[in-house]
Amino acid sequence: MTMVLCCFPLLACSGVPQVIQASDGTIASPNYPENYVSRLNCAWRITVPDGFRVQLRFEGFALESQSICNFDSVELRNGFTNTSPLIGKYCGSTTPPAATSQGRNLYIKFKTDGSGTRKGFKARFIAVSGPTAEPSGKK
Repeated sequence: MTMVLCCFPLLACSGVPQVIQASDGTIASPNYPENYVSRLNCAWRITVPDGFRVQLRFEGFALESQSICNFDSVELRNGFTNTSPLIGKYCGSTTPPAATSQGRNLYIKFKTDGSGTRKGFKARFIAVSGPTAEPSGKK
């Protein structure tokens, strides 16, 4: 069953990460494909079933550009928290490459500053089979 979360993105921007437990689904920045607003701090925690990994593909991507992505950005982290190992931090208009977590969890953070808004992003995640690198018992 596909979980579509693009219609309720502000839940993820409430200061508490939106927890998603599903085999597939879609997430998007607030207002996508219209411009997002300033000063957002959104996060999603995606967990897929045991024995699977999370694969994320961006279907649309347009953020404020800056060489080290300090203004507006999307971070992907390999795990369940904002301190999990960083997969990548992205901004600008170049669509990021597909990313696959090492385990069953993927943390996504979307942050915007006080100026320069764009369309934002839309991304689809799916559970993919393959060995996971998380120690057993770690969820």
